[in-house]
Amino acid sequence: MAIPSHITAENFSGRFILNKTLSDNPDAVLAIQGIGYLMRKTMAMATPQMDVHQSTDDSGTVHLTLAVTVGGKEANNELSMDWNPVTKEDGPFGAVERRSRYCAISEIDLACSGANASFLKGQTLADGHTPSAWLEEAAGQRNIQLYGKGVKDGWTYEQVWGFEEIGGKRYHTRRIVAVHGNKDARARYVYEFVN
Repeated sequence: MAIPSHITAENFSGRFILNKTLSDNPDAVLAIQGIGYLMRKTMAMATPQMDVHQSTDDSGTVHLTLAVTVGGKEANNELSMDWNPVTKEDGPFGAVERRSRYCAISEIDLACSGANASFLKGQTLADGHTPSAWLEEAAGQRNIQLYGKGVKDGWTYEQVWGFEEIGGKRYHTRRIVAVHGNKDARARYVYEFVN
């Protein structure tokens, strides 16, 4: 189901499910993040469902609580939209230090450059050529930016979350670029609204 227009990066609560047909293959990104072949194949077969709840604490910091269910197993994460680093064990990824914030695409500060930066800014799809665009940019709204690194293995990722129109429908999308040494990979994950 298309995502209603009242749900934005800054008003982001609901249940979403990965649309595997519209999403890019995650294999290369997961490989860079140190996920072994069999686990990557298992993860690729799964269809994650994500419940997101947004709240604001007494200091005014927005928190997104994500409950991701895959194959009957649930994993919980919390994003604090304050750009402060937080380290947490993240299943097969091991310990990951990450930070998150709201950011306008026109003001985003990325560690990557070139085709990877164009992809995260929503200017192109993962192929590096096909034009695309974030709906937030046209509406003067902010996206969600994440930066993380694997504590043990040293890989990094950058993500930008927002909304895009695909085939005339509005979807929640997440664009990720993973880097380890001189290797990089990028993918877009497309989520449908459940309720």
